[in-house]
Amino acid sequence: MLTEARLYGMSQDDPHITPYEHCRFDWCIAVPSNWYIGGDISERDFPACQVAAIAAQGDLHVFDKAWQYLWRYWLPRSPYQPDNLPAMEIYRRLPLELGWNTFDIWCALPVFAL
Repeated sequence: MLTEARLYGMSQDDPHITPYEHCRFDWCIAVPSNWYIGGDISERDFPACQVAAIAAQGDLHVFDKAWQYLWRYWLPRSPYQPDNLPAMEIYRRLPLELGWNTFDIWCALPVFAL
């Protein structure tokens, strides 16, 4: 049942540093362990980790501001540093539900204590 799944977006690059045409982004769906994964779908185990997260609701500018806050304000002042894992957009509501111009997500940055 699809209601058991959760949609994630995982950024591999910072678009403020990496040229846009070289940015990597993965769409991911977390599914129950008893689901069959096959065909052209690849499977990845993502380790349990601690995250710093902030809710963002609105257009692309709103969640860009949320990411900027996490990376440029909160992180340098915190007792944490980024973990070697991709940042995640955890979708609280599916983009199709909201029209792809408005988003309701958690911006989640994997971190570990210094």
